[in-house]
Amino acid sequence: MRDYSFLVWLKRFLDSKKGKGGQKNELHRHLGWLLEQGENRQPKMFCPYCGERLVSFFALYRDYREEHAFDFNHAYCRDCFRDKCPPSTIRGEAFLFSFFGKKLNSWERSLAIKLFKEVFGLPERLTRGKAFEFFVNPDNRVP
Repeated sequence: MRDYSFLVWLKRFLDSKKGKGGQKNELHRHLGWLLEQGENRQPKMFCPYCGERLVSFFALYRDYREEHAFDFNHAYCRDCFRDKCPPSTIRGEAFLFSFFGKKLNSWERSLAIKLFKEVFGLPERLTRGKAFEFFVNPDNRVP
C-alpha cells in the first residue's frame, strides 16, 4: 500500500513501451492483475453505526478554502453515510486501493493504511504471503 503510486507508474511505463499489438511480459500482466484486484475487494467490517451492513465509505471533508481532509477514524455503510454526512461539505471515498495513488502526507498514509487493514480484516503486520492470499482469495471479492 505504501508503493501504490510506483506500481501505477511502472504499469503505465510498461504500457507505453509495449506499443500497439505488442505482448505483455509476465511482470506487466502481474501488475495489471494486482492493480485490478485492489479495486474489487469486499470490506469485512460492519458499520459501527447500524451494525447491519458492511462499510462502504470513509469521509472526505471539504473546508471553506476548498481544501480536503480525510476522516480515517470513521467508516460508514451507504445508508449511514447518507444519514450522517451532509453532502455539501462531505464526500464519500470508497475503499478502493487506488486511493493510495492520491497525494497523501506520511501521517495521512499511515492512518489510511491502518483503516484499510481494519476494514479488510488484514493483520497488523502484513507479509507478502498474507497480502497475496488477500488478493487471490475469491471470498475477498465484491460479489
